[in-house]
Amino acid sequence: MKRVLSVGLAAVALAWAGLAEAGCKKKGYGCNDACSYSHGCGSCGYSGDFDAGCGCFPIAYVAPVPQMVEQTVYERQWKTVTEKVKMVEYVPTQKSRVVQVPRVVPTTRQVPYEYTELQRVPRTRTETYTEMVRQTVPVTQNVEVCVPVQKSRVINYTEMVPTTTPQQQEYTVCVPVQRTRAETYTEMVPVTTPQQRTVTTMTQRTESRPVQYTVCVPVTENVTENYTVCVPVHERRQGVRKVALGLGCGQAIDCGGCGGCDHGCGGPQFATVPFEYDVVCYRPEVRTRTVPVTRHTTRVESRNVEVSVCVPETKQITVNVTTYQPVQRTRQVNYVETERQTRTRTVNVTTLRPVQLQRTVNYIENERRTQPRTINVVQCVPVQRTRQVNYVECVPVQRHGQRTVTECQTIVENKTISYTEMTPHEVEREVPRQVCEVVARKIQVPSFGACGCN
Repeated sequence: MKRVLSVGLAAVALAWAGLAEAGCKKKGYGCNDACSYSHGCGSCGYSGDFDAGCGCFPIAYVAPVPQMVEQTVYERQWKTVTEKVKMVEYVPTQKSRVVQVPRVVPTTRQVPYEYTELQRVPRTRTETYTEMVRQTVPVTQNVEVCVPVQKSRVINYTEMVPTTTPQQQEYTVCVPVQRTRAETYTEMVPVTTPQQRTVTTMTQRTESRPVQYTVCVPVTENVTENYTVCVPVHERRQGVRKVALGLGCGQAIDCGGCGGCDHGCGGPQFATVPFEYDVVCYRPEVRTRTVPVTRHTTRVESRNVEVSVCVPETKQITVNVTTYQPVQRTRQVNYVETERQTRTRTVNVTTLRPVQLQRTVNYIENERRTQPRTINVVQCVPVQRTRQVNYVECVPVQRHGQRTVTECQTIVENKTISYTEMTPHEVEREVPRQVCEVVARKIQVPSFGACGCN
């Protein structure tokens, strides 16, 4: 809305500037302010044409101030409203109940008891025993032996001779027979019924929300800082140095007949001479300068962000519900049944007929005969003897003792336990919601007249 208003004001300004560029002005005396280029001189009260009377010709002059009128515009504003919503909440409720808990209580007590203890007592006894002594004795015995003797005999036997005769025989066969019967069956038939149901769907809606964010804004400042530079300083200083004056020729030194002056006879002569020299020294000097420093400061700005929200929408829809109903129907079913039928056939029957026959059989028969023989027989002769035997006898002794017995008794006790139960209850809450409202506002806009002419 603000953008449209600014564009309208700019168009009005350009229109007024164009009218001012080709504005109306009196060309002769007595021309009224209502004269324009299109009216001519007749509207000014004069006769003649434009050149003789008044008229409009293109000149540059200041356009008259437009007349402002009041106009109502409508703007959209987002506001947060609170609406009451009923909802079901589950609140934890502490409850208690009494349960019976069995508890085992051990009881310890001393119980007297008797027991029998066997004591080992060493003793000695004399016992008589019989010992078998082995002796070899020759014995004559009559022994029966079997002697094989060859003999023959005639035996009668029966032999079965087979005889085949044809006979009529009845037999039973199973013959399949095709038959038809009526069968009742149940078929599930689908039945479609329209029903009304309430469904909730999520609809996406785009909303514009103001979001604040932080930006870093660079800020440049001039900072005065001190820095140190090395400044060269020229100084003149004095020093002393040794200078060689020459050899010993022509000096007051006895050469000792060493030769002429060309060769010399003594060492070099040195003299201390003062001299001056220039020295460049660097001295630290603190200076001041202004340096631009850029720092970043945080600033909170706001912008509108398009957000897609899901809004639940409840509506009634018609749903086709298909149910299956049992329907009794009848159909013809072909089936095969087996019938038993008796038939006749001719078969060959073989019978065995007994026939009495005779034959001679040779056999060996064992005959029992008695023969004497002498054999050595080992006999065991019992001999009575006596010996001393040491043995241990266990003598039972009755004793008394005490033992600890633990008895467990079950006692049922009542115990109160606490538990948490989620209890649903309906509450009414206030929920904030964004609502778009249209607000009327009064603004001043220029009227669109014809360059100040009536």
